Amino acid sequence: MFSGIAALLLGLGAAVPASAATTGTTSATTNAATDFTPTNEPLNLDSAPNFTFAATTVPDTKTNGSYNPSTIDNPVEVSNPGLASGWNVKVANTEFKNSDTTATAGDGAVLGGAVLNLSAPTAAVANAGNPSSGPTTSAIKLSGDGTDQLVLSTAANEGLGVWDSSYVPGDVTLDVPAGQEPGSYTSTMTWTLGDTVQ
Repeated sequence: MFSGIAALLLGLGAAVPASAATTGTTSATTNAATDFTPTNEPLNLDSAPNFTFAATTVPDTKTNGSYNPSTIDNPVEVSNPGLASGWNVKVANTEFKNSDTTATAGDGAVLGGAVLNLSAPTAAVANAGNPSSGPTTSAIKLSGDGTDQLVLSTAANEGLGVWDSSYVPGDVTLDVPAGQEPGSYTSTMTWTLGDTVQ
């Protein structure tokens, strides 16, 4: 009886060997690398807007008639495939000329004194996630004298990717003084894309 108890007590008191403490590698550094080569595509002016005004009566008051376009069909869209030089867009226009070729110069041949006012357009990147800074937009007045007016400009290394600068009818007014002949008048607008900072 005594020896059995002693054996039991001896078993309870036996020490359990401890596991040795070890520290393994817990981090690693790797790389993800790629090369982007030039596309060899040029800087491109993809589209520009046409402004269409609804038919209205000839202005006959002491103040100018002021009209918003009924439709604007396109944004000013610029595609930059990765050129870091910066870019700009300018526009010039002719006088609003009467489609009636029998109209005499200075007396119905053009809308005398007409001014096309464009507020600064809203620029937006065409694809989500583009980290490039967009163009600076400017408000302009076009009097039909053919002088270029700066609409969009970027600094170097900006304006990469595809950018759409849009007008809505409230951004545009055609101011026309009284003293005009009835007729259909059209102004030709020339939009020019340059690859320099302005």
